[in-house]
Amino acid sequence: MKFIVPAGIALCGYSPGSRIGFGEDLAPGVAREWRKWVLDPRYFLDDPTLTSLRNGANYHGSLLMLAPSDDLWITLDDVRGLATAFTGTQPDVRALVPAACGVDAIAHMGFFRSVNSPAWRVLAEAFALQGDDDGHAAHLRVHVERPA
Repeated sequence: MKFIVPAGIALCGYSPGSRIGFGEDLAPGVAREWRKWVLDPRYFLDDPTLTSLRNGANYHGSLLMLAPSDDLWITLDDVRGLATAFTGTQPDVRALVPAACGVDAIAHMGFFRSVNSPAWRVLAEAFALQGDDDGHAAHLRVHVERPA
């Protein structure tokens, strides 16, 4: 990461992630910003340009943060680190193990893919346990279209 992004930009004018099996192609400015975050132990939490991060202290509701155990990009400890931005609540950070959810793989961007719909019950169960301020149960309706 430290050398790949600058070298790719120098050679191609952009970060050629798809050519080297390293994610997607990124514009130079986007790649540089992402590289800066990835090399920082607190990721983007200390980026002074992201002023909206201060809003984490103002959020006082429930917060469920899931970390797929097969994610090669962000670990459970990384998600716990991101949860520290929400100082106004106690985030519920959980590992999401694909086999325990009845799916083969979730990885970094796979949670909402239809093939992983069995894993969505984790969200449905979490929402079902939540209620509003008047004690009414919250409801989440999950509609899954199955291929014909």
